[in-house]
Amino acid sequence: MHRDELFRNTYDFEICRGEVGVKKLKTKIVNGTKCLIFPAYHFYRIGTISFSLLKYLLTLAKKEKIIIHYTASPHTYEFYIITFLLGSKIPIFVTHQGGPNPYYKLQKKFRLGTFISYNIEKHISKYVFKYFSGAYYEIEYFKKITSSSKVYDKPTWGVDLENYKPIDKLEARKLLNLPENKKIILLFGKLNKYRGILNAIKVRDTLKKEFDVDILNVGSDETCPDYEIAKKNGVILRGIVPYERMKYYFSAGDVYLYLTEGEENFYYAGTGIAPLESLACNTPIVANTLHNFPFIDFTKAGVYAKTIDEAVEGIKYIFRNPERLSNTRSIIEQYFDWHVITRNLFNFYNDAIKIFY
Repeated sequence: MHRDELFRNTYDFEICRGEVGVKKLKTKIVNGTKCLIFPAYHFYRIGTISFSLLKYLLTLAKKEKIIIHYTASPHTYEFYIITFLLGSKIPIFVTHQGGPNPYYKLQKKFRLGTFISYNIEKHISKYVFKYFSGAYYEIEYFKKITSSSKVYDKPTWGVDLENYKPIDKLEARKLLNLPENKKIILLFGKLNKYRGILNAIKVRDTLKKEFDVDILNVGSDETCPDYEIAKKNGVILRGIVPYERMKYYFSAGDVYLYLTEGEENFYYAGTGIAPLESLACNTPIVANTLHNFPFIDFTKAGVYAKTIDEAVEGIKYIFRNPERLSNTRSIIEQYFDWHVITRNLFNFYNDAIKIFY
Protein backbone atom coordinates (compact mmCIF):
# COMPACT_ATOMS: atom_id res chain seq x y z
CA MET A 1 0.00 0.00 0.00
CA HIS A 2 1.33 3.43 -0.95
CA ARG A 3 0.59 6.39 1.32
CA ASP A 4 1.74 9.96 0.95
CA GLU A 5 3.57 11.65 3.83
CA LEU A 6 0.53 13.88 4.36
CA PHE A 7 -1.56 10.83 5.17
CA ARG A 8 1.02 9.26 7.46
CA ASN A 9 1.35 12.42 9.51
CA THR A 10 -2.40 13.07 9.80
CA TYR A 11 -4.35 9.82 9.77
CA ASP A 12 -4.13 6.33 11.21
CA PHE A 13 -5.17 3.75 8.64
CA GLU A 14 -6.95 0.45 9.01
CA ILE A 15 -7.85 -1.82 6.11
CA CYS A 16 -10.93 -3.91 6.91
CA ARG A 17 -12.65 -6.57 4.87
CA GLY A 18 -14.98 -9.50 5.36
CA GLU A 19 -14.09 -12.89 3.96
CA VAL A 20 -16.23 -15.99 3.68
CA GLY A 21 -14.62 -18.99 5.38
CA VAL A 22 -12.76 -17.01 8.01
CA LYS A 23 -13.83 -18.24 11.45
CA LYS A 24 -12.50 -15.42 13.62
CA LEU A 25 -10.95 -11.98 13.30
CA LYS A 26 -7.44 -11.92 11.83
CA THR A 27 -5.12 -8.92 12.16
CA LYS A 28 -1.72 -8.15 10.67
CA ILE A 29 0.47 -5.09 10.20
CA VAL A 30 1.44 -4.62 6.53
CA ASN A 31 3.69 -1.71 5.53
CA GLY A 32 2.83 0.04 8.78
CA THR A 33 -0.92 -0.33 8.25
CA LYS A 34 -3.22 -2.43 10.41
CA CYS A 35 -5.17 -4.94 8.32
CA LEU A 36 -8.24 -6.73 9.70
CA ILE A 37 -10.11 -9.65 8.12
CA PHE A 38 -13.55 -10.38 9.59
CA PRO A 39 -15.73 -13.48 9.25
CA ALA A 40 -18.38 -12.97 6.56
CA TYR A 41 -21.35 -14.81 5.08
CA HIS A 42 -22.61 -15.00 1.53
CA PHE A 43 -26.35 -14.73 0.98
CA TYR A 44 -28.19 -15.68 -2.20
CA ARG A 45 -29.13 -12.55 -4.18
CA ILE A 46 -27.77 -10.37 -1.39
CA GLY A 47 -24.04 -10.95 -1.59
CA THR A 48 -21.37 -11.04 1.08
CA ILE A 49 -21.93 -9.33 4.44
CA SER A 50 -19.71 -9.31 7.53
CA PHE A 51 -21.80 -8.63 10.61
CA SER A 52 -18.73 -8.52 12.84
CA LEU A 53 -17.27 -5.83 10.57
CA LEU A 54 -20.49 -3.83 10.81
CA LYS A 55 -20.41 -4.13 14.61
CA TYR A 56 -16.76 -3.06 14.67
CA LEU A 57 -17.47 0.06 12.59
CA LEU A 58 -20.48 1.02 14.70
CA THR A 59 -18.41 0.72 17.89
CA LEU A 60 -15.46 2.61 16.40
CA ALA A 61 -17.70 5.44 15.20
CA LYS A 62 -18.88 6.03 18.77
CA LYS A 63 -15.33 6.43 20.10
CA GLU A 64 -13.25 7.96 17.30
CA LYS A 65 -13.38 10.54 14.54
CA ILE A 66 -13.39 8.20 11.59
CA ILE A 67 -13.75 8.26 7.83
CA ILE A 68 -14.93 5.22 5.91
CA HIS A 69 -13.68 4.81 2.36
CA TYR A 70 -15.44 1.77 0.96
CA THR A 71 -13.49 0.41 -2.01
CA ALA A 72 -15.21 -2.91 -2.74
CA SER A 73 -18.19 -1.59 -4.73
CA PRO A 74 -21.02 0.90 -4.29
CA HIS A 75 -23.45 -1.82 -5.40
CA THR A 76 -23.34 -4.17 -2.40
CA TYR A 77 -25.83 -4.60 0.41
CA GLU A 78 -22.97 -4.37 2.88
CA PHE A 79 -22.25 -0.87 1.60
CA TYR A 80 -25.96 -0.02 1.72
CA ILE A 81 -26.14 -1.05 5.41
CA ILE A 82 -22.96 0.82 6.37
CA THR A 83 -24.16 3.98 4.65
CA PHE A 84 -27.68 3.78 6.05
CA LEU A 85 -26.45 3.24 9.62
CA LEU A 86 -23.51 5.66 9.65
CA GLY A 87 -23.84 8.04 6.73
CA SER A 88 -25.48 10.81 8.72
CA LYS A 89 -22.88 10.56 11.48
CA ILE A 90 -19.53 10.13 9.72
CA PRO A 91 -18.11 10.90 6.24
CA ILE A 92 -18.37 8.00 3.82
CA PHE A 93 -16.48 7.78 0.54
CA VAL A 94 -16.96 5.02 -2.01
CA THR A 95 -14.89 3.90 -4.99
CA HIS A 96 -16.26 1.88 -7.90
CA GLN A 97 -13.71 -0.64 -9.19
CA GLY A 98 -15.64 -2.33 -11.94
CA GLY A 99 -18.97 -3.98 -12.60
CA PRO A 100 -22.29 -2.62 -13.87
CA ASN A 101 -24.73 -0.60 -11.79
CA PRO A 102 -28.41 -1.47 -11.18
CA TYR A 103 -29.66 1.10 -13.68
CA TYR A 104 -27.62 -0.50 -16.48
CA LYS A 105 -28.98 -3.91 -15.54
CA LEU A 106 -32.56 -2.63 -15.51
CA GLN A 107 -32.18 -1.40 -19.08
CA LYS A 108 -31.32 -4.97 -20.05
CA LYS A 109 -33.95 -6.80 -18.03
CA PHE A 110 -36.32 -5.88 -15.24
CA ARG A 111 -35.74 -7.76 -12.02
CA LEU A 112 -37.34 -6.86 -8.72
CA GLY A 113 -34.06 -7.21 -6.81
CA THR A 114 -32.25 -4.94 -9.24
CA PHE A 115 -35.07 -2.39 -9.04
CA ILE A 116 -34.81 -2.43 -5.25
CA SER A 117 -31.03 -1.94 -5.40
CA TYR A 118 -31.41 0.99 -7.76
CA ASN A 119 -33.85 2.74 -5.44
CA ILE A 120 -31.73 2.01 -2.39
CA GLU A 121 -28.74 3.60 -4.12
CA LYS A 122 -30.75 6.69 -4.97
CA HIS A 123 -31.92 6.95 -1.36
CA ILE A 124 -28.55 6.49 0.37
CA SER A 125 -26.71 8.80 -2.06
CA LYS A 126 -27.56 11.71 0.25
CA TYR A 127 -25.35 10.08 2.89
CA VAL A 128 -22.30 9.56 0.64
CA PHE A 129 -19.76 12.35 0.87
CA LYS A 130 -17.93 11.59 -2.41
CA TYR A 131 -18.16 9.05 -5.23
CA PHE A 132 -15.11 7.90 -7.21
CA SER A 133 -14.73 5.79 -10.34
CA GLY A 134 -12.33 5.26 -13.19
CA ALA A 135 -15.16 4.34 -15.57
CA TYR A 136 -16.85 7.13 -17.53
CA TYR A 137 -20.28 5.48 -17.67
CA GLU A 138 -20.26 4.77 -13.93
CA ILE A 139 -19.43 8.43 -13.28
CA GLU A 140 -22.44 9.37 -15.41
CA TYR A 141 -24.57 6.98 -13.35
CA PHE A 142 -23.45 8.62 -10.11
CA LYS A 143 -24.41 11.99 -11.53
CA LYS A 144 -27.83 10.55 -12.33
CA ILE A 145 -28.58 9.43 -8.75
CA THR A 146 -26.98 12.30 -6.83
CA SER A 147 -25.61 15.82 -7.09
CA SER A 148 -22.72 16.12 -9.55
CA SER A 149 -20.81 18.00 -6.84
CA LYS A 150 -20.52 14.68 -4.99
CA VAL A 151 -18.95 12.95 -7.97
CA TYR A 152 -15.21 13.16 -8.68
CA ASP A 153 -14.56 12.57 -12.37
CA LYS A 154 -10.76 12.72 -12.38
CA PRO A 155 -8.39 9.76 -11.90
CA THR A 156 -8.43 8.27 -8.40
CA TRP A 157 -6.12 5.34 -9.08
CA GLY A 158 -2.57 6.01 -10.14
CA VAL A 159 0.97 4.78 -10.56
CA ASP A 160 3.90 5.01 -8.19
CA LEU A 161 6.44 6.61 -10.50
CA GLU A 162 9.26 5.74 -8.15
CA ASN A 163 8.65 2.03 -8.70
CA TYR A 164 7.64 2.13 -12.36
CA LYS A 165 10.54 3.65 -14.25
CA PRO A 166 11.58 3.04 -17.87
CA ILE A 167 14.41 0.55 -18.36
CA ASP A 168 16.37 0.20 -21.59
CA LYS A 169 14.40 -2.34 -23.65
CA LEU A 170 17.39 -4.47 -24.63
CA GLU A 171 18.72 -4.47 -21.07
CA ALA A 172 15.32 -5.54 -19.75
CA ARG A 173 15.01 -8.38 -22.26
CA LYS A 174 18.48 -9.69 -21.49
CA LEU A 175 17.76 -9.64 -17.78
CA LEU A 176 14.46 -11.48 -18.28
CA ASN A 177 15.81 -13.88 -20.91
CA LEU A 178 13.33 -12.70 -23.52
CA PRO A 179 13.84 -12.67 -27.32
CA GLU A 180 15.91 -9.63 -28.22
CA ASN A 181 14.86 -9.25 -31.87
CA LYS A 182 11.18 -10.07 -31.78
CA LYS A 183 8.27 -7.71 -31.27
CA ILE A 184 6.61 -8.36 -27.92
CA ILE A 185 2.96 -7.64 -27.07
CA LEU A 186 2.24 -7.36 -23.35
CA LEU A 187 -0.93 -8.54 -21.67
CA PHE A 188 -0.69 -8.86 -17.89
CA GLY A 189 -2.92 -10.22 -15.16
CA LYS A 190 -5.07 -13.29 -14.67
CA LEU A 191 -6.09 -14.92 -17.93
CA ASN A 192 -9.86 -14.90 -18.08
CA LYS A 193 -12.35 -13.82 -20.72
CA TYR A 194 -12.32 -10.26 -19.41
CA ARG A 195 -8.58 -9.92 -19.92
CA GLY A 196 -8.99 -10.30 -23.66
CA ILE A 197 -6.39 -13.02 -24.25
CA LEU A 198 -8.44 -14.62 -27.04
CA ASN A 199 -8.61 -11.26 -28.81
CA ALA A 200 -4.88 -10.79 -28.26
CA ILE A 201 -4.10 -14.15 -29.85
CA LYS A 202 -6.18 -13.23 -32.91
CA VAL A 203 -4.35 -9.90 -33.16
CA ARG A 204 -0.96 -11.60 -32.87
CA ASP A 205 -1.81 -14.21 -35.49
CA THR A 206 -2.76 -11.48 -37.97
CA LEU A 207 0.41 -9.52 -37.20
CA LYS A 208 2.56 -12.60 -37.74
CA LYS A 209 1.96 -12.20 -41.47
CA GLU A 210 4.25 -9.16 -41.34
CA PHE A 211 6.15 -9.30 -38.04
CA ASP A 212 7.97 -11.78 -35.84
CA VAL A 213 5.86 -11.23 -32.74
CA ASP A 214 5.08 -12.89 -29.40
CA ILE A 215 2.63 -12.28 -26.55
CA LEU A 216 4.05 -12.05 -23.03
CA ASN A 217 1.91 -12.56 -19.94
CA VAL A 218 2.77 -12.27 -16.27
CA GLY A 219 0.34 -12.49 -13.37
CA SER A 220 -1.51 -15.70 -14.22
CA ASP A 221 -1.20 -19.36 -13.28
CA GLU A 222 -2.72 -22.76 -14.04
CA THR A 223 -5.90 -21.92 -12.11
CA CYS A 224 -6.89 -19.21 -14.60
CA PRO A 225 -9.68 -20.21 -17.05
CA ASP A 226 -7.78 -19.28 -20.22
CA TYR A 227 -4.30 -20.31 -19.07
CA GLU A 228 -4.23 -23.56 -21.06
CA ILE A 229 -5.56 -21.81 -24.17
CA ALA A 230 -2.76 -19.27 -23.89
CA LYS A 231 -0.19 -22.00 -23.34
CA LYS A 232 -1.36 -24.00 -26.38
CA ASN A 233 -1.21 -20.86 -28.50
CA GLY A 234 2.41 -20.11 -27.67
CA VAL A 235 1.94 -17.22 -25.24
CA ILE A 236 5.05 -16.63 -23.13
CA LEU A 237 3.86 -17.28 -19.58
CA ARG A 238 5.97 -16.10 -16.66
CA GLY A 239 3.51 -16.66 -13.82
CA ILE A 240 3.44 -14.46 -10.73
CA VAL A 241 6.53 -12.26 -10.51
CA PRO A 242 7.84 -10.02 -7.71
CA TYR A 243 6.48 -6.49 -7.70
CA GLU A 244 9.92 -4.92 -7.95
CA ARG A 245 10.62 -6.71 -11.24
CA MET A 246 7.49 -5.49 -13.00
CA LYS A 247 9.19 -2.39 -14.42
CA TYR A 248 11.52 -4.68 -16.36
CA TYR A 249 8.62 -6.60 -17.88
CA PHE A 250 6.75 -3.45 -18.81
CA SER A 251 9.92 -1.96 -20.34
CA ALA A 252 10.64 -5.13 -22.32
CA GLY A 253 7.48 -4.83 -24.42
CA ASP A 254 6.85 -2.96 -27.64
CA VAL A 255 3.18 -2.40 -26.89
CA TYR A 256 0.61 -3.25 -24.22
CA LEU A 257 -2.65 -4.65 -25.63
CA TYR A 258 -5.91 -4.52 -23.68
CA LEU A 259 -8.99 -5.55 -25.63
CA THR A 260 -11.28 -6.45 -22.77
CA GLU A 261 -14.20 -8.65 -23.77
CA GLY A 262 -17.88 -8.04 -23.10
CA GLU A 263 -20.08 -4.96 -23.04
CA GLU A 264 -20.04 -4.67 -19.25
CA ASN A 265 -16.26 -4.41 -19.19
CA PHE A 266 -16.22 -1.93 -22.04
CA TYR A 267 -18.52 0.35 -20.06
CA TYR A 268 -17.46 -0.28 -16.48
CA ALA A 269 -13.94 -1.78 -16.23
CA GLY A 270 -12.12 1.53 -16.38
CA THR A 271 -8.76 1.95 -18.07
CA GLY A 272 -7.15 -0.82 -16.05
CA ILE A 273 -4.07 -0.30 -13.88
CA ALA A 274 -1.61 -2.39 -15.93
CA PRO A 275 -1.96 -0.21 -19.06
CA LEU A 276 -1.15 2.84 -16.93
CA GLU A 277 1.90 1.11 -15.45
CA SER A 278 2.99 0.26 -18.98
CA LEU A 279 2.76 3.91 -19.99
CA ALA A 280 4.86 4.87 -16.96
CA CYS A 281 7.59 2.63 -18.37
CA ASN A 282 7.32 4.30 -21.81
CA THR A 283 5.62 1.33 -23.45
CA PRO A 284 2.61 2.54 -25.50
CA ILE A 285 -0.82 0.93 -25.33
CA VAL A 286 -3.53 -0.22 -27.68
CA ALA A 287 -6.79 -0.54 -25.75
CA ASN A 288 -10.56 -0.32 -25.96
CA THR A 289 -10.85 1.40 -22.56
CA LEU A 290 -9.39 4.82 -23.33
CA HIS A 291 -12.81 6.47 -23.49
CA ASN A 292 -13.01 6.57 -19.71
CA PHE A 293 -11.25 9.91 -19.31
CA PRO A 294 -12.38 11.94 -22.35
CA PHE A 295 -10.43 15.01 -21.22
CA ILE A 296 -7.10 13.14 -21.60
CA ASP A 297 -5.47 13.07 -25.02
CA PHE A 298 -4.40 9.43 -25.13
CA THR A 299 -3.18 9.79 -28.73
CA LYS A 300 0.12 10.79 -27.13
CA ALA A 301 0.29 7.44 -25.40
CA GLY A 302 -1.24 4.90 -27.73
CA VAL A 303 -4.18 3.95 -29.93
CA TYR A 304 -7.85 3.59 -29.06
CA ALA A 305 -9.08 0.40 -30.70
CA LYS A 306 -12.49 -1.20 -30.22
CA THR A 307 -12.10 -4.10 -32.68
CA ILE A 308 -9.46 -6.67 -33.56
CA ASP A 309 -8.87 -5.02 -36.93
CA GLU A 310 -8.40 -1.62 -35.30
CA ALA A 311 -6.01 -3.16 -32.79
CA VAL A 312 -3.97 -4.75 -35.57
CA GLU A 313 -3.65 -1.43 -37.38
CA GLY A 314 -2.85 0.38 -34.15
CA ILE A 315 -0.04 -2.01 -33.28
CA LYS A 316 1.33 -1.83 -36.81
CA TYR A 317 1.50 1.93 -36.45
CA ILE A 318 3.39 1.63 -33.17
CA PHE A 319 5.79 -0.99 -34.53
CA ARG A 320 6.58 1.23 -37.52
CA ASN A 321 6.71 4.54 -35.65
CA PRO A 322 8.14 3.87 -32.18
CA GLU A 323 9.66 7.34 -31.93
CA ARG A 324 6.22 9.01 -32.07
CA LEU A 325 5.17 7.37 -28.81
CA SER A 326 8.50 7.33 -27.00
CA ASN A 327 7.47 9.41 -23.98
CA THR A 328 4.18 7.91 -22.84
CA ARG A 329 5.28 8.46 -19.24
CA SER A 330 4.35 12.13 -19.58
CA ILE A 331 0.64 11.22 -19.55
CA ILE A 332 1.09 9.40 -16.25
CA GLU A 333 3.10 12.25 -14.76
CA GLN A 334 0.36 14.69 -15.70
CA TYR A 335 -2.74 12.75 -14.68
CA PHE A 336 -1.93 9.53 -12.79
CA ASP A 337 0.98 10.29 -10.46
CA TRP A 338 0.05 8.48 -7.26
CA HIS A 339 1.41 11.23 -5.01
CA VAL A 340 -0.77 13.85 -6.71
CA ILE A 341 -3.82 11.60 -6.41
CA THR A 342 -3.23 10.91 -2.71
CA ARG A 343 -2.89 14.64 -2.05
CA ASN A 344 -6.25 15.19 -3.71
CA LEU A 345 -7.79 12.48 -1.52
CA PHE A 346 -6.15 14.05 1.51
CA ASN A 347 -7.88 17.35 0.72
CA PHE A 348 -11.26 15.61 0.39
CA TYR A 349 -10.74 13.84 3.72
CA ASN A 350 -9.84 17.12 5.39
CA ASP A 351 -12.96 18.79 4.00
CA ALA A 352 -15.08 15.95 5.34
CA ILE A 353 -13.48 16.11 8.78
CA LYS A 354 -14.18 19.85 9.03
CA ILE A 355 -17.83 19.34 8.15
CA PHE A 356 -18.55 16.33 10.38
CA TYR A 357 -16.34 17.03 13.38
